[in-house]
Amino acid sequence: MDKQNELDFIKQVSAGWFNKNGSSFNFVTKPLKDGSTNVYMLLVNDKSTVSANYQRIQVNYNTVDEDVIFSILTSPFGKSKRVEVSKQEALTYLSTFIQSPDWGEKPLNQEEGEVDFYNILEQLEEQVFSKRDLFEINKWNSELYLHKQVGEEYGTMQNAYHVHGGVGNAPDINGLHDITTTIELATSPINGKTYLNVRRDLTENPMSMQGLYEDATPQMFVESIIEQYKGAWNRSK
Repeated sequence: MDKQNELDFIKQVSAGWFNKNGSSFNFVTKPLKDGSTNVYMLLVNDKSTVSANYQRIQVNYNTVDEDVIFSILTSPFGKSKRVEVSKQEALTYLSTFIQSPDWGEKPLNQEEGEVDFYNILEQLEEQVFSKRDLFEINKWNSELYLHKQVGEEYGTMQNAYHVHGGVGNAPDINGLHDITTTIELATSPINGKTYLNVRRDLTENPMSMQGLYEDATPQMFVESIIEQYKGAWNRSK
C-alpha cells in the first residue's frame, strides 16, 4: 500500500471537507486480515457530527476495491441516496455534487480553518494505516468542555475546535471509546485569550501536554493531537 497515495485519495474524495469552517467529520480506518483497510468518513455540514441538520455524507470504501459508496442525506426530512461510483469518478464526485442544485439549502462554507487535518493524517500515517489497530478522529467546529474550564457560557467561545478519538486494538468504535482522548481549542470573547484543553492523556508520558493551557495556538492543538495518537499507539504495541 502506498500510504501517501491513499492519503491524497482521501483528501480528493472528501473534497477538502476536513478543513472547512462550520463543518465536522468523523474518519475511521479498520485493517483487515487480507492486508487491506476499510475507510469510513462521515461528513456533516454543521458544527458537530451528532447534528441531524442539513447535509450528511457517508463515504465507504476498501483500499483494494474498485468502487466508493456515497450515502447522501441533504435534508433531515429526506431519504438517504446511495451512489456507488468507481474510484476514478469518486475523485470529483463530491466536489461536483456540492455545487449542484441537488445539494440542498445550506451551502458548504468554503472558508479554510486554521488547522490542516489532512496534514495531521499525514503525520499519523503509520497509525491511520496500521496493520492491526483501529483508528478514529472526530472533529467538530464547537467545544463541549472548555467553556466550563474558563468560566464562559456554552456556545460563546470563538474559533472552537474539538477532537476526540484514538487508535488501538479494538473490535469496533465502541471498544475504541475506552481508549479515546479529547482535545479542545477555543478563544474567549471576554479576554481574547485562546485556550487548549487536553482532557485525557493516552501517552502515559509526564512530559506530554495535559490539562488546560492559556495563550494557546493552533500549532499547540496540532502537536497535542499528534502526541496523543502516537503515544496511544506506541502504548498498545
